[in-house]
Amino acid sequence: MAIQSLPYSIISSLEPQIVRGYDCDGTVDGRPVKVRTNRYGGVIPVIGSSILTSYGTARVEGYKEGSLIVAVTRWNEDFEFITADGSDILTAQEFVASLSRCANAGVDSLVSDITRLYKSDITDKLSKTWQEKVDNLRRFKSNEFIMNLTPKSYVADDVECLAEIILTEVETKQERERRRALEVRQALKLRRDLLDAYDAENSECPDDIADEIADEFGDND
Repeated sequence: MAIQSLPYSIISSLEPQIVRGYDCDGTVDGRPVKVRTNRYGGVIPVIGSSILTSYGTARVEGYKEGSLIVAVTRWNEDFEFITADGSDILTAQEFVASLSRCANAGVDSLVSDITRLYKSDITDKLSKTWQEKVDNLRRFKSNEFIMNLTPKSYVADDVECLAEIILTEVETKQERERRRALEVRQALKLRRDLLDAYDAENSECPDDIADEIADEFGDND
């Protein structure tokens, strides 16, 4: 399968079908496609896409285990979150910052597990290779968080989303002609080899056998 992007306007208009034995979400330019979705059934926009969230407009920065990593670029000033005890009201910036801290806490937990499992008993430190892996773990900025779209999420028509083109094996006319020519050459060679085998034994190939060979390999001259 080949991965490409399609505008949401096209994806939303697809109808599931079976093409040449392949289950697909629909066809685009005559080719069957399968839309990539997350575990909730929502589409996956390409990196750099702009999407709407409860906290404002956000840009897709990357992926994490099928989920989106997004960064809010324009805040929703009308957003309010009342804490469980009612003691505080968080703005969109404050609430996303809390989500960011939770995501980073998950990264810290992973680092702790890696260190506990793979640190040296002698130096009590990670090897250079493991340390590089730990250092390269992505951490979240205060305006970044993890999210998933659902089938009910609003997605603008021009947002490009991931899809897979299902590559069915369809033989072109040129490929068919080349295949046929190769099959004929192989058949003629095999015919010659069979007839030569009779000659090698100093015996004449019976006419009925020669005719059978010719019929089998398409040479009736």
